[in-house]
Amino acid sequence: MNKEYWLIGKRIFALKNRCSNPCEYISNYYSYLYGNSYMFSRENVIYMKKLYLFYPIYFNIFDKISWDIFKLLLSINSDKVRNFYLNILLFCNSSYEELYLLIDNYIYFRI
Repeated sequence: MNKEYWLIGKRIFALKNRCSNPCEYISNYYSYLYGNSYMFSRENVIYMKKLYLFYPIYFNIFDKISWDIFKLLLSINSDKVRNFYLNILLFCNSSYEELYLLIDNYIYFRI
């Protein structure tokens, strides 16, 4: 499922010069097409765009990570910190709750 979200982010990036608000356009289009207004809310579509911008090459390991974990990772602004938590997640096979606790306790800054 994450690959589809990554592809939607790629499409948003491609529409940035042709559309005044590509995130709103994609949100309305996919909400109408699939009837799922929550999954294609403007906030989630922005996360899909961030997914493509932060990870321009799609890796197969992304299929092992849930969308909620991706949203948690994409809320981190620093590339170094985000990749640190992603590596911990993949190495330790952490759950959403464990990753949330690591981020909430600022483990990156304590090391």
